[in-house]
Amino acid sequence: MFQRVDVCRSRVSRGGGRWQGIVAAVAVVLCWARASHAQVSSPTIRITPNAIQDPDKSMEVVVAGEVGQILHLTVLLDCSGNRNIPDLAPTSGQGGQGSCQSVWRGTIKVGQRRVGKATYRLSEIIPKEFHEQRLWLRVSDRAGGHGTHGDAVFTVIGKPCTVWKTLVDWFSDNGCPAEVGDAIRLDRSRSGALPKVLFEVRRIIRAGASGAWGKAVSVPGTRAATGVAWDGPNHLLVTIGRIDTTSVIVPDDAPEPAAPGLYRIALTDGAATPLVRARKGERLSAPFPVGDDCVAFLREHAGSSEEHGIDADLMIWRDGKVIREIPLRQSLHQILAVNVKQGRILAYSRWRGIPSLVSINFHTRSITQLGFPAELYHAVMRAPGGGHAVLAFEDASGQTGWDMALFDDKGEWVEDIEVGDREDLMPSWRPIGTELVYLGQVD
Repeated sequence: MFQRVDVCRSRVSRGGGRWQGIVAAVAVVLCWARASHAQVSSPTIRITPNAIQDPDKSMEVVVAGEVGQILHLTVLLDCSGNRNIPDLAPTSGQGGQGSCQSVWRGTIKVGQRRVGKATYRLSEIIPKEFHEQRLWLRVSDRAGGHGTHGDAVFTVIGKPCTVWKTLVDWFSDNGCPAEVGDAIRLDRSRSGALPKVLFEVRRIIRAGASGAWGKAVSVPGTRAATGVAWDGPNHLLVTIGRIDTTSVIVPDDAPEPAAPGLYRIALTDGAATPLVRARKGERLSAPFPVGDDCVAFLREHAGSSEEHGIDADLMIWRDGKVIREIPLRQSLHQILAVNVKQGRILAYSRWRGIPSLVSINFHTRSITQLGFPAELYHAVMRAPGGGHAVLAFEDASGQTGWDMALFDDKGEWVEDIEVGDREDLMPSWRPIGTELVYLGQVD
């Protein structure tokens, strides 16, 4: 399966500005030749709630797999003390906790819609000695956590910054905001109507660290954009989709959109370099730089839906070709951060209408569901140098579109950036300066 070794060189400063200085080493990416799409996706799991849980409350577990499949659930510990991955068996070293397989085990059956659900009372499955520490609930196709699997991180009465510190350190240099309040939880998942909205990439600049925001301007050639991210201070990565003329009215004199695909756009002269062309029936989105010479993005196939099953892949591109494909059972709304040294991508996702963060290891293809930890999300969305966080959220009434605003280190609102009836979402900070790019609805 593995046929050669490729290297995605890490950089000190790159798109988004939140991970300057995080990765300064060269990471080896073991890459396989373009995998066939017949690869089987790992089962997916979601826990609600999955952080700072009350042991007297119930925990809902939702899994995605194949219809009729019996999946195995296993609560795992970090026996080795490295806090990064769960262990399937006792290991020597600091922090040893005994048998990692003895906390709790169960099974769950996948129903007709490729989803299985169960509810468990935490006080009945998690003994008190395992409270206030990081735990993993693994769903696997073999007993004991073996075989293809998916993980979800959770804790029982754990302090947020204790649970999420490792991930905050991986993906941000801003530290963990220990007192983030409920305001940050206004964030919502992508509305089901958004694929029918026509977007373009826009830039908006602030006059200094605390000055007024200027007027947003369109980036030429980005009509029908599906995603955007900075690739250094002077280039953008943009994915372009197809315009659904059955739901979007396009004026006769509107400029012809670029062919669907992934582009690198130079802001100095507007030159757009095509990197990947989308094939018929494909939709590309969520672009993000991986080191100095690789790009990650999402590829979804025609007919992909939560109702009938997500048919998508996380792609890693380099030097004119895709060098890695990771099958997914969920869509990615936006890639937020990458740590090349750890081989991990942090993405903002949605599953069954609920927003969540997901950590994807592009070495092992393992996927860890994180729920929606406000502390981690706030940390990676802060401005370069630790300024305010920019968040996009859907109005609670669902009637006035997505807005963007700044929030302080406690998750409290500071000021609006873009508000109104139009959809404005997926903001990304420029690595230098006080500038944002985002997707804005075309009138």
